[in-house]
Amino acid sequence: MTTNDKAKPGKTSKTRELRKAPPPARAPQAPRAPRAPRAKVMRMEEAFWEVPPGHSPGALSKMLVHPTNADTKHFDFRISSYQPRHYAEVHVHEVAENLYYVLQGKGIVELDGARHVVAPHTIVHIPAGVRHGIFNTGIEDLIFIVVASPPYDMPEVKQTGGRES
Repeated sequence: MTTNDKAKPGKTSKTRELRKAPPPARAPQAPRAPRAPRAKVMRMEEAFWEVPPGHSPGALSKMLVHPTNADTKHFDFRISSYQPRHYAEVHVHEVAENLYYVLQGKGIVELDGARHVVAPHTIVHIPAGVRHGIFNTGIEDLIFIVVASPPYDMPEVKQTGGRES
């Protein structure tokens, strides 16, 4: 081998260049398809009773379908159970509408200062901007379904996992 056959320092020989394969070309990435929505099936007993803000200690709710635990942007769906003498203080939502459907017990719902007795099978629609509160004035638990939309206008319920905070 002559000096001309040797590779000069800092340069590679053609043989070496052939052996060194170029990095493989990256295939263009296809845009990711949006994640498919996930349905939810659960039993009510899987959720813990929580005390929402502005509620007395015996006014409990279970967050059944909510953006924090389900694939929804539009609903806050809960079941509430208020012991006698317990209540949600009068308040207003600027954007959210509420529906109450009473399953058991009796009480009073206050809507813009007017009081109405509620009992099983009573439906209450509360448009945005209406001051409202609900009180168990009966002798047994007042149990009702609450649906609110949109959920972002509802007070955040601290998830305690059933433990006192």
